[in-house]
Amino acid sequence: MNERIIWGAGLDVTNPKPMRPSNSLLSKENVAVLPHVGSAAIEARNAMSRLSAENIIHGLRGEKLQYIVNPEVYSR
Repeated sequence: MNERIIWGAGLDVTNPKPMRPSNSLLSKENVAVLPHVGSAAIEARNAMSRLSAENIIHGLRGEKLQYIVNPEVYSR
């Protein structure tokens, strides 16, 4: 793990989140662990807001949600 084959790594998502303080990646000079900010762009936040609003409208109308992580719940 210390062969320095990789010049550097930036980690935006970890499992588990947050990383345990004892995780050896946190002590590496060529690793940067960042807060989960991949969606921080204005365009991404606007799209997430629009999708959420559309789902809320569908839900209030008693319709199936358009954007759902687990669509199998509708077959139960």
